[in-house]
Amino acid sequence: MLGAMAEKWFGRGRDAGVLVYVSVKGGLGCGIVNDRSLFLGVSGSAGELGHMSIDPKGPECSCGSRGCWEVYSDEQAILDRAFRALRTSKDSLLFQWCIVENRRLTVDDIVHAANVGDQTAMEIVRESGWYLGIGIANIVNGLNPDMVIVGGCIAASEIVFDEINRVVQERGLQIPAEKVSLVPTGLGDKVALMGCIALLLDTLLEQPEGR
Repeated sequence: MLGAMAEKWFGRGRDAGVLVYVSVKGGLGCGIVNDRSLFLGVSGSAGELGHMSIDPKGPECSCGSRGCWEVYSDEQAILDRAFRALRTSKDSLLFQWCIVENRRLTVDDIVHAANVGDQTAMEIVRESGWYLGIGIANIVNGLNPDMVIVGGCIAASEIVFDEINRVVQERGLQIPAEKVSLVPTGLGDKVALMGCIALLLDTLLEQPEGR
């Protein structure tokens, strides 16, 4: 939710009527802004789109359901792909860093390796982009947003966005898929802080005069 407000007030979503922010950091969360209003739903839980099921027979999620989008798309899912790939990819930079140098592998490492042409890392981020694209295509079909902004380390990969765009165009309904803009955040690690500021400003501006 904070990311959505930050982007609406200070980022790339300032001119968007309906904005969805997808945060791939830790888990997978979303925020929805309609005009300048944060959409919370009846009980305040709107935006838990990471728990929409994209495979009802898939792995169990922490929420107790199976095949949630988050299980395939969050940072842990990306790292799990990397660890599986290390078994057969000893020539990869990831193997050098994680096994030879005994470094703790991060999503930043995977994105960096992909950006410099490491084939194993490129396949990992491409697959991650595919799963992100599946969920975002569902969002595009269901909400018809002007813009979907993706935040988190994985958003720094052009390969990911190429795959997201491809999947959305392939699986999205024609009109909403053609209208939507799919972009990475431009706010970086400051997005949560700026989201807090945006919420404060939004609250202050909504208060009646004299209060």
